[in-house]
Amino acid sequence: MVCPSPRPRGAPLNVTPVVGVSAAHDASLPSRRTVLALAGAAGLFAGSSLVGPDRAAAAPAPDGGFSGARFSHPRADSVPTVLWFWNGSVTTDLVRDHLADLRDKGILEVLVFPFQTAALQPAFFSEGWFSVVEFTLREAQRHGMHVWLFNDDYFPSGRAAGLVVGGGTVGGRTLPPRPEHGLKGVGHVFLDVPGGTAVPLVADALSVAGGRLVVDASLHDGVVLLRDGSDWADHDVHATVRPERGTAGLTVRCRDEDNGLLVELRTDGGVDVWRQTDGGFENIRRGDAVDGFDASADHALIVALRADRMQLSLDGRDLPALDGLGVARGRIGVRATADQRASWDVLRVDGADGTTLYQQDFTSRTALKDFALPEPAALVAAAAWPQEATGADDLIDLTREARTGATWTAPSGSWRLALFPLRQLAQAAGESRHYLDLMDDEAVDLFLDTVAGEYVRRFPWAVGTVLRGFADDEPYLASSDGHGLDALPWSPSLDDELERLGTGPGAALAAAHADLGASGQQLRGVFWRAVSNRYAQAYYRRQGAWMAAHELGFISNPLWDEYGPAEQLGSSGNLNTTHQWAQVPGTDLIFDHYQRGYHRTLSRWPASAAHQLGKERTYLEAMGGTGWPVTPAFTREVIGAFAVRGVNHTLLHARFSNDKDIVYPPPFQSVNPWWDLSRPLVEWTGRLMEACRAPARARTALIQPQRAVECVQDTKDLADRLDQEFMAAAHALEDRQVDFDLLDEGALTADPALRVSARADGDRLIVGRQEYRTVVLPATPLLALGTVRTLERFVRGGGCVVAVGDLPVREAEGHDGELADALRALFAAGR
Repeated sequence: MVCPSPRPRGAPLNVTPVVGVSAAHDASLPSRRTVLALAGAAGLFAGSSLVGPDRAAAAPAPDGGFSGARFSHPRADSVPTVLWFWNGSVTTDLVRDHLADLRDKGILEVLVFPFQTAALQPAFFSEGWFSVVEFTLREAQRHGMHVWLFNDDYFPSGRAAGLVVGGGTVGGRTLPPRPEHGLKGVGHVFLDVPGGTAVPLVADALSVAGGRLVVDASLHDGVVLLRDGSDWADHDVHATVRPERGTAGLTVRCRDEDNGLLVELRTDGGVDVWRQTDGGFENIRRGDAVDGFDASADHALIVALRADRMQLSLDGRDLPALDGLGVARGRIGVRATADQRASWDVLRVDGADGTTLYQQDFTSRTALKDFALPEPAALVAAAAWPQEATGADDLIDLTREARTGATWTAPSGSWRLALFPLRQLAQAAGESRHYLDLMDDEAVDLFLDTVAGEYVRRFPWAVGTVLRGFADDEPYLASSDGHGLDALPWSPSLDDELERLGTGPGAALAAAHADLGASGQQLRGVFWRAVSNRYAQAYYRRQGAWMAAHELGFISNPLWDEYGPAEQLGSSGNLNTTHQWAQVPGTDLIFDHYQRGYHRTLSRWPASAAHQLGKERTYLEAMGGTGWPVTPAFTREVIGAFAVRGVNHTLLHARFSNDKDIVYPPPFQSVNPWWDLSRPLVEWTGRLMEACRAPARARTALIQPQRAVECVQDTKDLADRLDQEFMAAAHALEDRQVDFDLLDEGALTADPALRVSARADGDRLIVGRQEYRTVVLPATPLLALGTVRTLERFVRGGGCVVAVGDLPVREAEGHDGELADALRALFAAGR
């Protein structure tokens, strides 16, 4: 059977994959015909020209025509907005001059975006800050300009400037620390338990499994020391260790968990040494990688300490000695951070005279008593299943027992016990410090009240007039690929959502972490669906509602939207359920993403939400970090490419208050050599955006197989394949110049997470304000039964469904036989 030829990332876009209407593996299903053969008969390509009335930008207004006067003289908010980074000293004179310069180029709208570093003066949310913001608003109002404000102190959105989790003072208000609202993740530890064994449901910072000490940052991020050894000075540490992920960290001569020396064995065989002082690390030795090093095997590491010298040995090979340690004595311990994990088979300490000071081979959990363990983390859930299980049918959800600290006694047989400890991610140093749990309603309400609410209270006269609203920028979940937390996301709010979806936390988390066959994959999908639903409902819906109540706009701009839906989900949820709550759904074009061809798909998510929900504007943050060589012609090319794909509100990225520090060129200001000649570009963009504010008339929809997207999370090969198939179908439509919207599978099954559902009405599939005559189903291994039944009604009324590649053989809830029957009925209906 002919299958699509997926285009790998970065491959040329002018290679059209083979696309076809597919039969499933059952020979009784209809044979496949090519898309073009079917589409020619069904009217997929409207009219005789491939560039025809199906193009969104060319659609006439429903009142009979497009206004020529508006095209000649576009509205002020059709002219591009400029993103204005405040990244240095900001004064009233600077504000006056910058706004005047923008007006001179025909620009009447700015987005003020704080670059909250030590260089920013006045500091964010100081009284001086509010004074400059007020001046900006009044100066803009005086000259008929408008202002958007960023909804935080620095990207990414979601910290509330640290004032919710960390507390602080804003004007006369004292904000108490609310650490309970910080970003959360969930760790995991698996234990093999013989039948009849009683096991306390406690997740210690370290664990013993298979005769090894397991040190995993998902259980504890940081150092754990032996109880004894505070007076150890000259001694040798002998370890047999396996650096399974990241590095294996051995600490020596530690006064406490924040002071001492750290020896790290990397997965490439390099051995690094760090000096830790008051929690901060200084690298004092960088080791060379070892050719052919096998991180999955045990390695012999020896650390010999004499006075101020350290002698290292790895697998019998001495490494160069290190002098000037600066630390005299202390305990040994182990460490893991971020995504690191290591296991230790033997740990022995010999004195300088050869006396054994400590020895442990970790054959029993009682070895953990040797360590000064911190208080165990609270358990989110626990679950158990027979070790021989190949599905989720025998899962035992032990959440209630885990949360009460009970003991579980294994039934007869051999069992796998999974414990899921809570990880408080907002307390660590780095980007996630003070970041909020964006799946929690109260956390988001505090976020809104703290930042946007403060502006509204101080400047009520500006709200809904000179102040247009607030822009969001790339918030994230704990599982985001871009932030290195290596945690599944968690929030207390997931309890109710999982229950609504028919499962419990223990079962869902077990399936998300372990391979439990097809039924386990379905449960894994339920977990990720719950995460995505809560993220959309708490963060996006509440922001949209708050802005609407204050007559303001909310611009969305999610993280990782340049990739396929399977890769998006762990960082940004389901974009179809998030964009729907924004008054102005949006995207961005940054770095080399235009050259990579991402402009073909980036705007499809926000534009589809806007089209289906009747939102007038779709936003593009254009040209971010694309470089100094950018020209007006290239800028016009980029804006035009997005305009024909649904964008009608362009923001130019960026302008900087400190023109000596252009962080992300090109700058839209005088240090750019063509800025003084930019007015024609501004006017052209305004006319184009005005034309693109006409209603969209795409008649083709590409289904996003969301239930499959959820089920393949954390299974990289399956997720990559699903995204490749989805993108191949999108690019096939692009190559044939067919305008299309994305259609979430949930719309076809009346998923309550979506604001509008699809219904068949004759030969039209109506989704909110849009109606489609052709629906394209990309290759997917799994589909919901309700999806197929809605498509069958559509086809029986005269609509066209085009399937790409092989038809799915698995149903989202396990009803595989019914799915096969429904697919037969679907394709029989079109005969």
